[in-house]
Amino acid sequence: MSEQVTETICRSYANCGKLEIVVIRPTHIVFPPEYPELQARGRDLANYHLWSHAAPEHVARGFEPALALPEVRFVSFFISAAAGLNARPTLELARERYGFMPEIRRPEPYQRLPTAAVLDGSRAREFLGFEPSRTWRQMPAATVTEA
Repeated sequence: MSEQVTETICRSYANCGKLEIVVIRPTHIVFPPEYPELQARGRDLANYHLWSHAAPEHVARGFEPALALPEVRFVSFFISAAAGLNARPTLELARERYGFMPEIRRPEPYQRLPTAAVLDGSRAREFLGFEPSRTWRQMPAATVTEA
């Protein structure tokens, strides 16, 4: 809620022509010490990040093109991997978590990718050219080879 209030205040300044505002909203940033927990987090119905995630380098790569956007008044972007940490379909987990199916405003991502992230990073992909370089399943392997 605090993020929404802050963004509303920022949008009001931008609408007055006082500021240009670009909001980067990274989902849960996964660091190497968390890698052993990722599979369990993907199965956890109570996962407080709603199974969304991003690697630190993905978040960092989102900043430069965001700062280079021309003539911005106000815009916000989720930086998120396209797929969640979950192996089961996201909508199936959501139904189990809430006991009903929440309103799905954009069903297309879940039709294309059943494990699509709840927090939608498609705007960052569309406007910033942001594309995660690896999935959560590749993160532990990357640590072993980078070490």
